[in-house]
Amino acid sequence: MGEVFAININESINDSQFQYLLSIITENKRDQVKNFLFLKDAQRTLYGDIMIRYLACQKLKINNEQLVFFHNEFGKPYLLNSSEFYFNISHSEDWVICVVSKKEIGVDIEKIKPIDLGIAKRFFSKNEYENLLSMPDNMKVNRFFDLWTLKESYIKYKGTGLSMPLDSFCMSIDDYGIRVISNDKKHLFFKQYSLDKGYKLSVCSEENEFSKNIRYLNLKNVIQSLRLQSTSTL
Repeated sequence: MGEVFAININESINDSQFQYLLSIITENKRDQVKNFLFLKDAQRTLYGDIMIRYLACQKLKINNEQLVFFHNEFGKPYLLNSSEFYFNISHSEDWVICVVSKKEIGVDIEKIKPIDLGIAKRFFSKNEYENLLSMPDNMKVNRFFDLWTLKESYIKYKGTGLSMPLDSFCMSIDDYGIRVISNDKKHLFFKQYSLDKGYKLSVCSEENEFSKNIRYLNLKNVIQSLRLQSTSTL
């Protein structure tokens, strides 16, 4: 089952707690976090990594120090410890989202903001663009972000990054549900969640079974759990 977890980066933690989180990630990731100019960018990257570690430890009953990650040729991360633990991360503004499943999965979250619909003409398929234009004016921006997050969730499920053009496949949204029209032979499933006013969140999965609701993680509780786990292995 695809499960969706969220952390709000505005949750307050002290410097000691922040430094602890930095201490339990890889050196490369730590350097990446420290090189960000703005704190919120650092928080989004750090908390995403911590969410993966916390969830993997909880579900696989192993310690953070045992986790081994690798990346495919396009940069999508995987966990070597288990062939039945797949994950994906997305973040936008105040939210960091992590999805986990026993099969491949992808997620995208975007903050809704005024948008030049010319972007859709450039990046969307012809059918998607025509569908967007057919919407009432007051619904066009919402539909744009519906399509954008669905398309991004599919690309992130595939793990191909920018090597797959956004206009090389088409998302269909109608009374029968959401589906992707592409050369993909697998039957894929999509779900959208209501997270926070002003955001769109879409998930793509090989399984037609999703958690009903988003599980909101408390960062302080996550830190406490990781610390207790580390202490118990001493």
